[in-house]
Amino acid sequence: LYFCVAMVLCIREDLLEHGDFSYSVKALQHYESRVPLHTLLERAHALYAADHPQLYAPPAAPPPRPPPPPDRMSSNGAAYL
Repeated sequence: LYFCVAMVLCIREDLLEHGDFSYSVKALQHYESRVPLHTLLERAHALYAADHPQLYAPPAAPPPRPPPPPDRMSSNGAAYL
């Protein structure tokens, strides 16, 4: 589906310029080398990524580390026993 939409979007101006259904159908059926394949794939991928941002979100940051255990010293410097 995204590839088909990318095809239409890549020749959108040409399709609108002619404004004729039969021309549009023929243009899409005989797409040939109007737009390079990698351009179509990139456009289709961008459309898919825009529809599914959760799949392309950066990984979540790891949870913060717990604080280290307190020293076994009292406030005056003496060790607890």
